[in-house]
Amino acid sequence: MTSIVTAAYTAAATYPLNHARVGYQSWTSGLSASSVAVSSELADKPRDGPLRADTVDKWKAVSGASTWRVDLGVARSVDYVGMVADAAGVQITVAYSNDDVAYTTFATAVTPTDGAPILLLDAAVSARYWRVSVASPVDLACVYIGQVLEMQRPFFDGFSPLSLSRNTDTTSSMTRGGQFIGQDIIKRGVSGSIELNNLKPGWYRANFDPLVRHLRTLPVFFAWNLKRAPDDINFCWSSDPIKPAMVAQTEGGRMSVSVALRGIGGAD
Repeated sequence: MTSIVTAAYTAAATYPLNHARVGYQSWTSGLSASSVAVSSELADKPRDGPLRADTVDKWKAVSGASTWRVDLGVARSVDYVGMVADAAGVQITVAYSNDDVAYTTFATAVTPTDGAPILLLDAAVSARYWRVSVASPVDLACVYIGQVLEMQRPFFDGFSPLSLSRNTDTTSSMTRGGQFIGQDIIKRGVSGSIELNNLKPGWYRANFDPLVRHLRTLPVFFAWNLKRAPDDINFCWSSDPIKPAMVAQTEGGRMSVSVALRGIGGAD
């Protein structure tokens, strides 16, 4: 399981769960290492690794049950937490507080079965301190804490889930006589394209265009349908320029847009 969606979130949502969710806005963006406190850290995997959007820098504790806590500076409204962690079989709990003493669990604890990205959705809460607790040390590469974007339209027949669209680069070995010896994977990932149609221009400018600006340089957490595919969570980035098109068949006009994505997500 790589996503947790509470009944409280579903009840408060603007659009049903078959509409895609994108986690890109994060209150952790731009924070410094001084805003993070940890139970312990390895020298080459420091506490500020999860503040960055890359998945190369990571935090990992020395041993035992461990915590990573970030201070947002002031209380912020949050309805999602996204994480990239190599945490298969390890329980992870996210909690929040306004005094850094009494903590309340956000959504519920999750124990991933693989290294796929994790997405937690709960009714919006306002809190300053956010803590990630792990039952044993894991590589925690990235943490987004913010307000999730709900897509105005769902995907229809023909959509290819990114988690099933594996983009694998390989190298093959053959004998001089052309016999197959073996094939090794040298790079993994997923890739695909999302098509959104019949979008209201006002909604696009107010909600989708800020996402486009983010995707110029930074990745996002992407869930295409939490109702039908709650395990299909991706951490992905744009691989091509994003250019919407105006469609004028309806009164007031409509917009369509295609977004090419590459990223990580799903099992090998």
